[in-house]
Amino acid sequence: MSRRWLSSLIALLVLTRAALVLTCADVFFYGEELGKGAAAKALLDGLPAAYLDKNYGAHEGGGFVVTHLKALFFLLVGENVLAHKLAALAVTLLILWAGWRLCARHLSEGAGQVFGLLFVFCPAAQLRFSLLGLGTHFEALLFIALVLELALSIAKEARPRTSQLVALGFAAGFGLYFSLQTVPASACAALWILWSRRGRPAARELGCAALGLFLGALPLLFALAHIGLGAIRPAPQSAAPRASFADALGGLTASLREGDFFDWLYAVAIVAGALVALWASRSARIVGAWLALFLALYFASGMATTNANWFFFLRLSPLWFGGIVLLAAGYASLAGGARKLAAGLVALLVLGGLFDLRTLLADARPSALRENWGLLVRTQGYDFREYLERFLWHLHTSDAKRIAVVKHFEADPHLLAPELASALNSPPKAELAELVERWRAGYGDGWELGLPGFGLAVDPSFGHQLEQAFARIAAQPPEEREGLAEALGRIALGLKYDEAKLREAAAFPAPPGLRAPFLRGGGWRLYLLHRMRPDRALAFLDSLPGEQRAEFGRGWREAAQLHMLR
Repeated sequence: MSRRWLSSLIALLVLTRAALVLTCADVFFYGEELGKGAAAKALLDGLPAAYLDKNYGAHEGGGFVVTHLKALFFLLVGENVLAHKLAALAVTLLILWAGWRLCARHLSEGAGQVFGLLFVFCPAAQLRFSLLGLGTHFEALLFIALVLELALSIAKEARPRTSQLVALGFAAGFGLYFSLQTVPASACAALWILWSRRGRPAARELGCAALGLFLGALPLLFALAHIGLGAIRPAPQSAAPRASFADALGGLTASLREGDFFDWLYAVAIVAGALVALWASRSARIVGAWLALFLALYFASGMATTNANWFFFLRLSPLWFGGIVLLAAGYASLAGGARKLAAGLVALLVLGGLFDLRTLLADARPSALRENWGLLVRTQGYDFREYLERFLWHLHTSDAKRIAVVKHFEADPHLLAPELASALNSPPKAELAELVERWRAGYGDGWELGLPGFGLAVDPSFGHQLEQAFARIAAQPPEEREGLAEALGRIALGLKYDEAKLREAAAFPAPPGLRAPFLRGGGWRLYLLHRMRPDRALAFLDSLPGEQRAEFGRGWREAAQLHMLR
């Protein structure tokens, strides 16, 4: 029966996530999804750089693991957006299996069923995380669940099997490389086993676990040997300011204050379920200990962020995951009327998950499945600028040699050259004329293709001083002006943009001779805003005045063509 339940849960997970992907719901291009796609392409295209330097983020072992998984799916289905979703779905299925195994083996079959339902029909944030495949906090749940399950299994055995001990060590070691989020779970697992052995584990047990730990940690040891503490510490340009305890607490309370009925119900149900589980179930206490240690480290780490949107919950994925495990354990501990009441509560939480799923699907377009499929298989699954801004600083050499390395990407230079120029000059460290001259000398023939990537060099205020920017363009040689005007259009009024900003930029009175390329740059941004929803891009174009519409549309079509696989 339990295996049948697991099969049903797997089917439900695949169906719900496939519905979101095939209808082009809002589950694309968050975080560094496309940056890690470009890292996967760097591996496949054989960029002449050190192996570890191709990682999108040197301190993210999990990100590098997922990059290899994305590269595998690139080989299987093409270097497209579909490959990202298949890679993410594969990892999410493993997390479901590991969490179900933890619950079904050590809590009860009913707990496994409840956990599985709450994992499949989860809140909107977790729905999105399950389809991004970033290799960070959400994906780390796999190793957390494995470590906790193995610790409980070993603690129950008078003489645990060698395979269990090695597997525990390996999961802890590879989990350490994957994400520091796994450390609290591994620490609790070790303490749990020591306590169950009264502090006197057998030498064989220690040896087998140590062997597994060493084997699992080999990737981390390799990275530490080659790049030092950068293997676990964010690079200066990617590290966020440290958050205080008040910031972390404020983010949590703000998210709860801004929540709806189902958010409050989730919070209350998890607290109530946890109290029941910790009182009634010995096995649930290791989960409680892990969550307590996780929260203590979360508040002390300085890595918390204040609540802004659903992406805030990514670092708190372990809190949600552990919460539904404890809720499932609490449900399994009840009987009679209390269990029926708990079943009704679980049904309400599942209903909340279905409501969030319906909300995401309501904003999708299920009536265009054939066109959606074409976008999934033909849209490039990588973003060069997002990746190159992280990759280039690894190359301690001249710009000319950096350019030579990046040219090994198998890509249309009309797309690659502007993104490379943008990454090289972000932020700009010299005057516009000097930067263009350096680029011209370093790139060689076809250098003019990179001019649309000089947006920040044209206007270092992120496109908020358009008049001064056009004056700067007018001072450049005539053959450069159109490309630089397009570059300005690509960043006008800020890098974070929406339709309102695009409309405002389109209405700006650009100089007559440069207005057309400026508007084409805006069309490029329109594509990036709605790359999986051409219907919305076309609706926006239809709302523009005729003169704006023509050039915006031209830029949009050029961008769409360049971002499609040949």
